[in-house]
Amino acid sequence: MLRIFMANVFLINAPYTEVYSKVPTAEGLNPPLGLAYIAAYLRENGHEIKILDCEAFKIGLKDLHKYIPSDIDVLGVGSMSASVNSSNKTIEIVKERNPDCKAVMGGSHMSAIPELTLKSYPKLDYGIMGEAEETMLELVNAIEKEKDTENILGTASRAKDGNVRVNPRRSLIEDLDKMPYPAYDLLPMKKYSPPAHHTNFDGTVKLTPFSLFFSSRGCAYNCTYCASKVVWTRKMRFRSAENVLGEIDLLHQDYGVHCLEIADDIFPIEGPRLHKILDGLIERNYDLKFNCLNRVDLVRKLDTMKKIRKAGCYLMRFGVESGSEIVLKSMKKYTTKDQIRDAFKMCKEAGIPNSASLIIGHPGETRETFRETLDLMKEVQPTIAHFFIAIPLVGTELYDMAIKDNLIENPDWENWVQMPEIPVMRNESLSPHDMLELRKMAYKEFYFRPSYLIQKFLSIRNFEQIKYYLRGARAVVSLLKVKEIA
Repeated sequence: MLRIFMANVFLINAPYTEVYSKVPTAEGLNPPLGLAYIAAYLRENGHEIKILDCEAFKIGLKDLHKYIPSDIDVLGVGSMSASVNSSNKTIEIVKERNPDCKAVMGGSHMSAIPELTLKSYPKLDYGIMGEAEETMLELVNAIEKEKDTENILGTASRAKDGNVRVNPRRSLIEDLDKMPYPAYDLLPMKKYSPPAHHTNFDGTVKLTPFSLFFSSRGCAYNCTYCASKVVWTRKMRFRSAENVLGEIDLLHQDYGVHCLEIADDIFPIEGPRLHKILDGLIERNYDLKFNCLNRVDLVRKLDTMKKIRKAGCYLMRFGVESGSEIVLKSMKKYTTKDQIRDAFKMCKEAGIPNSASLIIGHPGETRETFRETLDLMKEVQPTIAHFFIAIPLVGTELYDMAIKDNLIENPDWENWVQMPEIPVMRNESLSPHDMLELRKMAYKEFYFRPSYLIQKFLSIRNFEQIKYYLRGARAVVSLLKVKEIA
């Protein structure tokens, strides 16, 4: 006889502080918005859901068992490469109390290498590849009704013969406006704050309460190093301006949010939708500030940039990646030095503080090409510059290149962080030691220029700025103290 029960679904943001403890720019805490989207979708379809954000409550793996109920039927966790081992340990801890519960892992790591991930973690029952909401709902429904789960689109599982079965991916959700807003009420919203390197350049931004925010999904570009397409593919889907503003109203009115990180791969894409969102923010006058990502080749209209600033943009973040057009071409970035110059010039004219993210050690990089990068950054003078060592994120073309050419030197997943003490890979010209040396050189030359220091000193208007600059200085100094490897 068929047994009917309501599955008790528990979503856990696994502890990862230990993994990132040696990353000096890892201050701040983002809400686990992926879990909140899944929770909202399952709840809208009749399921009871709970989320435990271990990072927000400072719960480590050692103490996690104290917070695990004994009636979990379905467990959901995420899978960034650096924290995938922590997610697996979380599964093991939960299954000690709930041996019959079904463990599900989603996220970019699982999406990229589902078969290897399931083979590596024997306590894991299911993987979800790509966009998770519809797949998770179908899977939970099947588990709840004790139906066959082997053929659910977008899943990987252990087949009856013991092998890993990877099903075709599910089609993407076409109309994002039909999705419920994330289940913010299941998260401790007052505990979140933006990363240290995304904050408070003029000392006037109220950093908390804070939230991540998505107004779109996907990116149409095809950069070799970027894992966005691993989950979202290269198809871009946009929420309507009305839907976006409705969620911002909710965040501001119900949770007092004053600071947003718009986590779209590219937010300020010129067009009527962008201007409706900006006009709506200006009209609301919430004293709400946001930072966002952009491409240098999409900065084209000064009037639009000025409106973005007026709407509350306190930081525009650019993935510049390199100042060498040879390396940019190798990355399939296809931007130019002149576009980089023009973008930062227009930011300054519009009064928008800005940051540049750079990658050290992509295939094709040499000491000479990195010198081009550093010299260009000193020329265009972004408000802040981040020098990251290349990470071959799973599922990317860079990962395939690193595997094919045997470039990976440090394969433990926990080392795949943005500011590693030991780089994950080398390239044809640079060893891990060389990359650390170049990173130290970059931070010294960029941040300890007399002109830069004088400019920052003269810009100080309040004590909050002083605190921010001291935090930044500590982060830079800690990077310079990283021991060089033999």
